Amino acid sequence: MGNSSRATTLGSSKTPVVAVDARCLAESYRSGVGEYVYHLLTRLPKLTPQLHYRWYWTSRRPVRLPELAAVNADTLELNVPSIVLNAAVRFLHRPRLDALAKADAVFLPSLQSVALRPGTPLGISIADLSFERYPEFFTPKSRFWHAIINPRYLCQRASQIVVNSEHTRRELQDCYRVPADRITVAYLGYDPLFSQSVLPAQRREVTQRYRLPSRFVLAVGNLEPRKNLGSLIAAYDRLQPDADLVIVGRPVWRADTLYRQAAASRLSRRIHFLGYVAGNDRPALYQLAACLAYPSYYEGFGLPALEAMAAGTPVVASSATSLPEVVGAAGVLVDPYDISSIAEGLRAVLNDENFARRLSAAGRLRAQDFSWDETARKTAPVIARLCS
Repeated sequence: MGNSSRATTLGSSKTPVVAVDARCLAESYRSGVGEYVYHLLTRLPKLTPQLHYRWYWTSRRPVRLPELAAVNADTLELNVPSIVLNAAVRFLHRPRLDALAKADAVFLPSLQSVALRPGTPLGISIADLSFERYPEFFTPKSRFWHAIINPRYLCQRASQIVVNSEHTRRELQDCYRVPADRITVAYLGYDPLFSQSVLPAQRREVTQRYRLPSRFVLAVGNLEPRKNLGSLIAAYDRLQPDADLVIVGRPVWRADTLYRQAAASRLSRRIHFLGYVAGNDRPALYQLAACLAYPSYYEGFGLPALEAMAAGTPVVASSATSLPEVVGAAGVLVDPYDISSIAEGLRAVLNDENFARRLSAAGRLRAQDFSWDETARKTAPVIARLCS
């Protein structure tokens, strides 16, 4: 993919150009938002051949993904660090990205600062409003970043907004007063690898690499207050389990509190922190687990719950925010604010093999309702409307 100066005037006979922010794909660790952006951007060009895409990022962390190559796509590398660009946009309202990229419209698949000419259409995707509802779950640095990005302004400026759940749609209407006709719900998907049976040799390899116990409850998510892992550890401590507790995720904020809590647990030797686990190893990890525990306080979607269901892993998940939309009746929903509820949910799955098998089958069936192809199909008309 090379840079292109292919630009148009909206409404002319030439192909409209959409500039798309791809900066989050330069992160060292691909989070749920990164997974979403990656799968979306690799599919959009084929679904909207009438448009030309210009993926842009900053020079400090360039994106090098050949999968983004397409006949109707090129790249623009901005010769400035992302933090400088965001600050310039926030305080100077420059540079104007649409002029810089010679674009007719701009789409932000993840929250980033952007300055545009008054008439340029803007579309954004927003995962959730956890930073508005629970600012105490975020570091001072993260709260400052959100202040710089100014999501409220972006949502009010955007003519089209994509969200990942009905819960987030309601949050936007309630918190930012965004009209319903500007919001499109596009659920997330999962890699088909999660639903394919992992070969015994790979299971053994993953077991050995991460020193996994023979039976374990799996928790997947960054180590941060919003994920409610402290309550999970407290609930696990109330059990008489024949399964260990394995926690996967990067230490983002207040992880030391979790480490101390685990060390003080009477089951401390059975609680394991694996840190970040590469995507290629996660299907085996899910399929080896007795169940997934996901008692998060707040989620815009909850991708680990979907991945676990696709893998046939029974799910014990929070009944809060968007997770009931994802899990439905295919898992055990627990009150994230009630440690006893979380403990009872785990106990129900761990102590009843027949129940666990029924959840496994129900989860696999439920997961078939979600796919990245469908995510892109729901999003493509939104991008097209920006240029109509």
